[in-house]
Order: sequence, then C-alpha cells, then structure tokens
Amino acid sequence: MSLDFNTLLERYADLAERVGLNLQPGQRMLVRAPIDAAPLVRLIIDRAYQDGARFVQVIWRDDQNAVSRLRYAPRDSFTEFPTWQASAMEEYARDGAAMLAIISPDPDLYNGLDSDAVATMQRTERQQYQPYLEHVVRST
Repeated sequence: MSLDFNTLLERYADLAERVGLNLQPGQRMLVRAPIDAAPLVRLIIDRAYQDGARFVQVIWRDDQNAVSRLRYAPRDSFTEFPTWQASAMEEYARDGAAMLAIISPDPDLYNGLDSDAVATMQRTERQQYQPYLEHVVRST
C-alpha cells in the first residue's frame, strides 16, 4: 500500500507533536521552522490546538533572506541580530513551553558568498541564542 504525500505529512505531524513533544493541555508551544516547511508546521499547529495547546507561536526562517543579506547588506551589519527572536525563545523555554525546531539546512546555500561575512553572521546568531541554548543543553 502506497501512501500519498499528504497522508505521510499528516503522520509526521502527529509523530512530531504527539510523540516528540508530548505537548500537555494548557502548555504553550514555540515552533522555529523554515518557511518551506509551512505545510508541515500548519498540521503540527492543528494537532497542538486539538491536543489542548494554550498558544502556539511560530518564528519563521527564510534562508533566502540570509542570502540576500550576505550579497547586498553593508559589511559592518553582520554583527546585528533581531534580539527579540532570541529573547522570545529563551522566554518560552524558561516558562516550560514545548519547543520544536524544524531544521532543513541546504549545504550549498552560502556557496560563493563571503565566508567571513557568513562566519560573522552565524557567530552573532549563536551568541544571541546562548541563553536559549543553555535550556536545550539542560533539557529544561
């Protein structure tokens, strides 16, 4: 029996939300995902609310925005980062929210771009996310 893509996507959403997260009724949830994963994220959000989520927030990531930035933004801007994102993620983690990160990196995304700018941008992002990452490391 061959399953169609939508059926498989629904099953994956069930697995991610119901098994992977074990979301509890009344719990808040934060999802960080690439914009390309929108169909999956929407299914996960449906399941989360059906299972009693209090509130679900999504922080979308669009890697093509980063490519545009690396190509055209001023070179001295790569140490800037939207601190609200890191603060929101740390707040949700600190408050015991269910946290889901969907990651689908493209290994060729930054090919041909300034490697120093890429490194600076990624280092800045890691530094900003450090308080959140401490929750991840401690499984809190």
